[in-house]
Amino acid sequence: MLEAISPIDTNVESLQTDIASLDTKATGISDDLSDVGTNVEQSLTDTGRFELSICGRFRIYPREPSQTIVLATDALADTYGVWTQVIAADTVTVPFHVVGVLVEAISATGTYMIQFGDCGGGLTPVESEIQGEIRFVATAPVARSTVLIPFGCRGIDANRRVMARTKNNSGGDNVTISVSLRRYVEVSQEVTPLATWPW
Repeated sequence: MLEAISPIDTNVESLQTDIASLDTKATGISDDLSDVGTNVEQSLTDTGRFELSICGRFRIYPREPSQTIVLATDALADTYGVWTQVIAADTVTVPFHVVGVLVEAISATGTYMIQFGDCGGGLTPVESEIQGEIRFVATAPVARSTVLIPFGCRGIDANRRVMARTKNNSGGDNVTISVSLRRYVEVSQEVTPLATWPW
């Protein structure tokens, strides 16, 4: 009679082990579902942040129509001129990015390139602080050269100084610009750009 009970005990122990294993798996599934919920919530938050970064309100610099930003090329062709301030340090008090460049006037027709960077007050951008560049062909009549060029760059920290420099295919010329900004909001999985320009 005692021998008949032994298999029952073994089966009970086996069932208890199986139940414990199921409990462990259920806990794991619950944790996974919790992670999924967290990831979905984070994705929705990031979508909202991204939407604000691409559809937020514009801010134009310089702020007054009487103000101008004039970038001078070097005297030599295909050589950048000096960095020129576009936005002073401590001006934009939230993270932002440059989303457009308005070419308002040129001193001569030709092919131009403009490079943008950000830095601290009183400094000029180093290679790792260059945000990007644009290229355009300015044709006659010069008085009707106004053109808006879309520009995309990474987020720039609040209160940073923005600067630009230009070059063209002849040298000794200049271009007048203004820039359009939007507020920039970080997403949860930002990818840090390489320190070496341009990647």
